[in-house]
Amino acid sequence: MSSVPTGPSTPAAPGYGRFLATVGGAVGLVLAVGLIVVATRWSSIPEVVASHWGRDGVDGTSSRGAHLRLLTGLTVGLPLGLALLARAVPADGRRLLAAVCGAVVVLVAAVGFGGLAQQAGLTDPRRAPDPWPLLVGGLLLGLVVGAVLWRLNPPAETRRRPGTPPPADAPRLPDGGEGRLAWVGHASPSPAVSAVVGGALFVVAAVVGLLNPWGALVPVVVGLGLLVALHATVTVDERGLRVASGFSTWLHVPLDQVTGADTTTLSPLKEFGGYGLRYGTGKRGYVVSAGEALVVHQADGTTTYVTTVHADRAAATLNTLLARLP
Repeated sequence: MSSVPTGPSTPAAPGYGRFLATVGGAVGLVLAVGLIVVATRWSSIPEVVASHWGRDGVDGTSSRGAHLRLLTGLTVGLPLGLALLARAVPADGRRLLAAVCGAVVVLVAAVGFGGLAQQAGLTDPRRAPDPWPLLVGGLLLGLVVGAVLWRLNPPAETRRRPGTPPPADAPRLPDGGEGRLAWVGHASPSPAVSAVVGGALFVVAAVVGLLNPWGALVPVVVGLGLLVALHATVTVDERGLRVASGFSTWLHVPLDQVTGADTTTLSPLKEFGGYGLRYGTGKRGYVVSAGEALVVHQADGTTTYVTTVHADRAAATLNTLLARLP
């Protein structure tokens, strides 16, 4: 059993240049389109514009220049922050950041620049059109852009050197395993964590339901999806490690990318700052409970953690499969 390391101090970042190029290109294009749309209507946009909407309509205003600078800063600032974070996380985390960045930037630009442009000709900012159509359109277009960036940032694969066995002290099955070898386990949160999550979502649904009965469906659907996501099947076989729930595969480490496996004891909040699919400097994890966890070391320097019962059996099975390779 090992202690939880913080990851390599200078993690490898294959594909980081692609991330910068694709995300930077998408952000530049979105920003250019937004500024051009606003520029064509600038002279007819009032000096004071609506900048925030509440339940009863416009509840905040600002000068058009200040609002434009704020929108530009948000459109550029978010990708810059994610670019710094993307340098340290594993390749599949970088891919996820690219998709999220593209979707959010498009959404912000659609609502922000679009909302500013549609106020052209107004004399009273309090009568600015409702932004909901822009929000829906921006969300749909953002999902498309996010999907494109996801496709453009495939995780780079670093395979172990052929003929390299797992460490001599790595746990293995005592008989070396005969025939087809596989291990199947489960990862799920403790009853206390499930109760807290369920209770919080119930309160949110109740509050939203008082304001809008149909709106209560949103936290209910989100809650059901979250509970499904926090319960996964963990499989170790000749294909490597796979963590999946429902129709989603959260983690997959092919066997030819594994250099060894062992176990540790960890706390999701202490080591990863939360529960679920998490990323850190040179590490990633599917962590849904405190305690025993499988640790998988990869050829690119990434360390993968999965909280599951009988993690020692999973590690022994994975190392035995590695030892079988030519």
